[in-house]
Amino acid sequence: MQKIGWDKVFASVVPLGSATVAILDTGVDALHPDLDGNIVAGTSIIDGSDGMSDPDGHGTWLAGIVAAKTHNRIGASGVGFAGVRIMPVTVLGPDGTGQDSDIIAGIMYAVEHGADVILMGSATGLQRASP
Repeated sequence: MQKIGWDKVFASVVPLGSATVAILDTGVDALHPDLDGNIVAGTSIIDGSDGMSDPDGHGTWLAGIVAAKTHNRIGASGVGFAGVRIMPVTVLGPDGTGQDSDIIAGIMYAVEHGADVILMGSATGLQRASP
């Protein structure tokens, strides 16, 4: 957050408007208390579910950076501050790997279902548990 200067503007800038951000990743834990109320319908290209679980945690982590609730005394505030909704689109397996075709299908789903922004972050440098 310091790299983008969020610590300098938080509480002094009030973003206006709204956006739906599709998170293309390992899913999003829709039950996470810091994301409660900020999740819209999504999908899993991998297994056909709603994408609202995250066996790895990486997609939930990205969703929190974008849209974690503000002023709730849980974790950090998302950079989207308010008005941002997360659309979970699972395109990666629990180990963070996936197929180009699943990613393309995830992008198509996000576009066809009203995403304003599509985010697919990299897990490079993160430690992953060995199977």
